[in-house]
Amino acid sequence: MKIFISWSGSLSGEVARMLKTWLKCVLQATEPWVSSEDIDRGSQWFNEIGNVLEDCSTGIICLTRTNVAAPWILFEAGSLLKGLATNRVCTFLVDLEPKDIEPPLSQFNHTMPNKESMWKLVTTLNARLESRSLQADTLRKVFETYWPEFEKEMKEILSRAKGEQAAAPSKTRNRNDMMVEILYAVRSMDNRLKNLEFRGIGAEARSMEPAGNNTKWVDIVVQAMNQLGGMASLSDIYTQCKKILLAEENSKITNNAIDSTIRKTIYQHSSDVTAHLGKEDLFQQIGPGLWQLRNDGES
Repeated sequence: MKIFISWSGSLSGEVARMLKTWLKCVLQATEPWVSSEDIDRGSQWFNEIGNVLEDCSTGIICLTRTNVAAPWILFEAGSLLKGLATNRVCTFLVDLEPKDIEPPLSQFNHTMPNKESMWKLVTTLNARLESRSLQADTLRKVFETYWPEFEKEMKEILSRAKGEQAAAPSKTRNRNDMMVEILYAVRSMDNRLKNLEFRGIGAEARSMEPAGNNTKWVDIVVQAMNQLGGMASLSDIYTQCKKILLAEENSKITNNAIDSTIRKTIYQHSSDVTAHLGKEDLFQQIGPGLWQLRNDGES
């Protein structure tokens, strides 16, 4: 099982490299991957990282106070989330507390550099190895053997980081620049997630059409949103569309297939997401999971 370890910045990178070595000792069946060490010289690094992300279903994001809003961290987190139902992604909080983490990274399970939290991480990773996993008693013995090494190296890394921070001249960033950077990163990740989710919709949902030869999905969604006052959450849109379909006595598809198809239809007809087909621009996103009909003057 390949584990993608994401990092940004010197402290985060040092922790990522230490985690790679330590996890390989504890769980020999895993393949921890860290970009700074595992990209061949002369290779196209961006493409190689993209290929590795596509193959990974497990990820660890090393977060520090200096990289918690870094665009690269958010990009890799979004890429790791491509399989929302099966992928497992956690944040490793190097010098942070869970209360310090804000959306979108706050949705992940957080791991702290303490024994109890690391044991939970190791047991989770071991379970994902399935037939190659260690027995519980064996895993505990191996973990206890290597825990002192982890604890020692983690303390040394944090101690060096504090010394370097004290010696370095202070730098103040413009608050507006930081907010623009964070906003750009979050929007990029949100769009990427929506595009990946759209691509993952099953062939069954893509090929279905509602009852009636003259009825299209987009017409049903527009009708539902008009009935909801022109603005509604995705869940309300799903419910209203199903009421319309029920009135037309359409019972050929499941609720999950309907939800996926409705979501796909909205994405295809909105320039706010990358799945937009470039034709009709009917829907506007005004918040997380909240949509409205786009005004005629904006389409």
